[in-house]
Amino acid sequence: MAIKKDGTWHGVTGNISFYKRNGIEVMRLTPKTKKTISPAFAEAQRHFAFVLNLVKKFKPVVDIGYKDFELPKYPYNIAMSRNLNKYKFARRDNKTENLSWFEFSKGELSNAASFEATLDSDNKFTITWSGTDEWTAHHDDDNLIAVIYNKTKDLAQICADGIIRKAGKSEILLKDTVKGDVLEVFVMFHVHQYKYKAASKENVSDSKWLGQYTV
Repeated sequence: MAIKKDGTWHGVTGNISFYKRNGIEVMRLTPKTKKTISPAFAEAQRHFAFVLNLVKKFKPVVDIGYKDFELPKYPYNIAMSRNLNKYKFARRDNKTENLSWFEFSKGELSNAASFEATLDSDNKFTITWSGTDEWTAHHDDDNLIAVIYNKTKDLAQICADGIIRKAGKSEILLKDTVKGDVLEVFVMFHVHQYKYKAASKENVSDSKWLGQYTV
């Protein structure tokens, strides 16, 4: 810190240096030192940015999928924490070639027991399902949410069109896709708004990754 002695400033304050040269009081800016970042820290930053981008892309679904999971925590913060941890284990097990590790909801509502997904030449994606998980809550009017992430273009298409569980089928017209685009497909169920119970984990199912597809 600079001090005043005999009417003259001496020392450094911030990036300003005070001193005397040839009997004249001089003030100059000191060069900023470049902060060095370790390779491990730089890698951690990249991993954080990767997961952050996905959570941001899926935020409308994350806000539903984690709304009642760990109150009073915010859904966004829960999604970041859980998926950073899941991504760490996916890297450890060399399973990062797709997004099968990612989740945007966690709950005790039943998912379907089985799913099938097909992509036709007209850019129409068809998802069918049947059955329910054993010993879990479910209702015929539970709503399906599908998320189609275009990995090539880094775009997420969120489909919440009021398709209910008992319909057993959802047809989705893909947007902004061209031949060669790689897609990652996820689904979840959530209860009809009139069956919603505050702070209940039975409002949503776990999200489920259906696979990776090439247009």
